[in-house]
Amino acid sequence: MTIPSTAENAAPSGPGQKMLFGHPKGLYVLFLTEMWERFSYYGMRALLVLYLVQHLRFVDEDAFAIYGSFTALVFILPVFGGWIADRFLGFRKAVIFGGLLMMAGHFGMYFEGSPPVTQLLDNGEILVQRDEFSLQIFYLSLSLLICGVGFLKPNITSIVGLLYPNSHFQRDKGFTIFSMGIMVGAAIAPITCGYIGQTYGWSYGFGLAGVGMLVGLVIFIYGQRYLVGIAERPDSSLSEAKSYFGLSAEHLIYITTLLVVIAIWQTIQYERIVAILLGTQVAAVFVGIAIYAIWSLERKDRDRTLIALVVFALTALYAVYIEQYGSSLILFSERAVDRSFLGYDIKSSQLVGGLPVFLVMLAPLFVWLWGFLDRHHLNPPSFSKFGLAFIILGIAFAVLWLGTTMPDESHKVGLSWLILCFLILAISDFWIIPIGMSVVSKLSAKNMVGLMMGAYMLALSAGYYLSAVAAKYSLTSGDASAQDTLLQYKQFFAYISVSAGLVGIATMLLAPLIRKYMHDVQ
Repeated sequence: MTIPSTAENAAPSGPGQKMLFGHPKGLYVLFLTEMWERFSYYGMRALLVLYLVQHLRFVDEDAFAIYGSFTALVFILPVFGGWIADRFLGFRKAVIFGGLLMMAGHFGMYFEGSPPVTQLLDNGEILVQRDEFSLQIFYLSLSLLICGVGFLKPNITSIVGLLYPNSHFQRDKGFTIFSMGIMVGAAIAPITCGYIGQTYGWSYGFGLAGVGMLVGLVIFIYGQRYLVGIAERPDSSLSEAKSYFGLSAEHLIYITTLLVVIAIWQTIQYERIVAILLGTQVAAVFVGIAIYAIWSLERKDRDRTLIALVVFALTALYAVYIEQYGSSLILFSERAVDRSFLGYDIKSSQLVGGLPVFLVMLAPLFVWLWGFLDRHHLNPPSFSKFGLAFIILGIAFAVLWLGTTMPDESHKVGLSWLILCFLILAISDFWIIPIGMSVVSKLSAKNMVGLMMGAYMLALSAGYYLSAVAAKYSLTSGDASAQDTLLQYKQFFAYISVSAGLVGIATMLLAPLIRKYMHDVQ
């Protein structure tokens, strides 16, 4: 039997780190922080499309546009948030500042205002008059959430990477455990916030999400004793140095961020502007990383950085598919699924929690699986796992396609088909998302960790925006019959299934070639 090297068996780095179940205690602080942050985010997001359609009375296409703009902008800023933390703030201050912004955004959405007034015009069109003040508060709240995620998300993930040496055998399991925090929060949120919001009022659901973010912040601040300075910037001179107008760089960052909040507040109301900004940033960041890698890095770091760009592309494409559960699938469950179960009518916002519930249930199995495969030298290369993820995802949507071919008399799909789809989607997620985060952290040069994790989030941003664009192809005209609506979903699911499967096969075929340029990074 082969014995792992001393480096692989070494304790995770960092002076004074205390261990629990083979991992630093700081990992569990980050787990709980991320769990409550994701509770707040996914609790709000489970209600967002329904709130736009049912309360604010937006048509489906406009609701998808706002949803896509929000989910895209949520992940645009992490590339800047990661760089700012690397250069000035440090990870601790960045996470706390981001959490405060997110909490303000959630509580802002508590303000519902007056419901819209609809008027039928002589030409048959419906005019919707919305409370403009409450609508602007809503957009401002979304902008606070966007900026908050930009500071919190890449930096808390970067802290996880700093708990372990690159070669440590527990590193992948550590990221998988951390991802479980995401899953637990995402699983509880739709069930609770969704039910409260759709039963007792939208403001109560959004307010509960804000409470979750508050709890996460308290845990992170209290748990600094277990991170033993890992989240701090080694050199605070840059953040404390005086800048313009007698302000320190740190204070200038806070003020500038509030100005960015105002800019996003106005931008998010126009989908076309969001598309231009997103496309420009994706091109600039990814091309910039490629140029820097080619001209400034040594051969190994150069090759690894360029391969990380391939990981970003696959991540973005995967997001296009998987994010349908928050857009097209939530309206599918609302309009084309028989949601009754044992005499209880399940809320559509609760149903979207099916995916994260399965993620939580399966997480211990996959934590064990990665360890088992490592011990027996059977763990497949990362890109082979990515290929499997796409193939499994294609199978999930094939299940939904099959369900649409066997509706009931009212042209509704049985609930079991949607549940089975979520189960298979959850299995696919384990083969790419936690593995992708771990691989990017290992492929990143030491002085680029925060930037690369931010770029990873930017790739997700592009995928989320495109997912909303793709979701529009699931829509029918407003006067479409239940039968025509189901036919449209049938065609939509078939396209997703086939295209995802083809991507998966191509990725697995290219995996051996890509592995050569990863230089022993698995």
